[in-house]
Amino acid sequence: MIFLAILLGTIVGVVLVIVILFLYFIHRLNFTIGYENMQLLKDRVKEGIKNGELYDDSVSLTTPKSISGMTDIYEPLIQKDFDDFHSSELFNLNNKNLKSIFNCLESKDISHITNDSTFDLIRGTIYEQIQDMVSTDTEVVYDDIKIHRNTIKSYSNKEGSAYIEVNTSLSYFYKNNKKRGKTKEGLRIETRYTTKYILVYDAKKFDGHSVTYAVNCKNCGAPVPTKGDTTCRFCGSHVEGVDFKTINLKGWKLVSYKEY
Repeated sequence: MIFLAILLGTIVGVVLVIVILFLYFIHRLNFTIGYENMQLLKDRVKEGIKNGELYDDSVSLTTPKSISGMTDIYEPLIQKDFDDFHSSELFNLNNKNLKSIFNCLESKDISHITNDSTFDLIRGTIYEQIQDMVSTDTEVVYDDIKIHRNTIKSYSNKEGSAYIEVNTSLSYFYKNNKKRGKTKEGLRIETRYTTKYILVYDAKKFDGHSVTYAVNCKNCGAPVPTKGDTTCRFCGSHVEGVDFKTINLKGWKLVSYKEY
């Protein structure tokens, strides 16, 4: 009888310890990833159990991605060449540009950046990416975008133009719906982007052929790169060549962006 009482007491004690540890784990997990992500995690687990699968391993609940850069070193060098330069202003511009790109991809429309001269050299690239999405029936959603940190990755100044690369750490809730392939839907994703900017300060020295820029097709409105063929790849119309000197390159222009 005493043995059974001891055994029962031991079992109850073990159960209590397990319950306490479980509650402590839930509390710490809630504290670490936040209540909002915790609720999403619970919903995804329930959905995964219901559908016989767990959430896609492409999602992340980690802390913000670390990024490398040397802003403290490069900013004084840039200010020697351009005394009105401030990294904070470039970073604010970069944040706005990334959000505008995500908006274009989500809406499959570049109309709201048509008159934004910052995108003069990359508008065609964004348009082609959207056309690829249309051809594959792909839809993307970027919700609750949070920019964590920006750093200057590199800087160069030559032949009448200056280049700055920016590393950005950010996160968003992402959904990728491919009607002809696998759908990806996850929790908050922590990721990084590299963006590159150019400033042309001496057009006489600058080689315009070293950078791809675009003009708009008068027939369908699609951006057409001035390099190589001047035939619109979307409607086949001929596009008249444009004198490089007519392209407005004042201010920092976005040249490229890439997730890494």
